[in-house]
Amino acid sequence: MGKRQVACPYRSISNEYCEEYEEIKEKLELLDIIKNNSIITESNQILEINVELSKYNQEKEIKKIKNYLKNK
Repeated sequence: MGKRQVACPYRSISNEYCEEYEEIKEKLELLDIIKNNSIITESNQILEINVELSKYNQEKEIKKIKNYLKNK
């Protein structure tokens, strides 16, 4: 038996292009997920850099204070 033809749920698309449209739609959704994951990854990397920079700046300030107290 062949594939049963089901009416396309999208009014503006003919049945012959419906399956192709669904495949393209799924691929676009996957691309959106990949793009969003890339943005999240990049944001996490920026946060990690900011944390490291903050630690570095705190250590610098602590050294300044220690030097000040030592020379006082």
